[in-house]
Amino acid sequence: MGNMLEGKVVVVTGAGGGIGRDFARAMAAEGARVVVNDVGTSVTGEGASNQAADGVVSEIRASGGEAEVNAAVAAAKAAFPAWAAKPAAERAKLVRKLGDLIAAHVPEIARTEKYAEGSVPLHTLR
Repeated sequence: MGNMLEGKVVVVTGAGGGIGRDFARAMAAEGARVVVNDVGTSVTGEGASNQAADGVVSEIRASGGEAEVNAAVAAAKAAFPAWAAKPAAERAKLVRKLGDLIAAHVPEIARTEKYAEGSVPLHTLR
């Protein structure tokens, strides 16, 4: 395990599978305590299950990391009742839209991130 994220807590949404799972495991490998969040719905927003999230937590713990399942869900619901009240399919649509916006701006986001960590001189961001 590395230590780049030692002492940090990260919340990874969609961490029950795919790239979310990979991010959760990678962050744990760097020393972060990981909140594995995945409501376990189908791609159409149907159903709910913690099975995939539980599996990722088990993998992280087996590798010596620290993880919790969905610990952020109750806090998010309390903080954002309007969001929690939206049907899962509607929330999924909004999250997909956010993903599309992020994908459309990857170069700008990457430059900003590099600048924020001090990796790129300011004059190269133009």
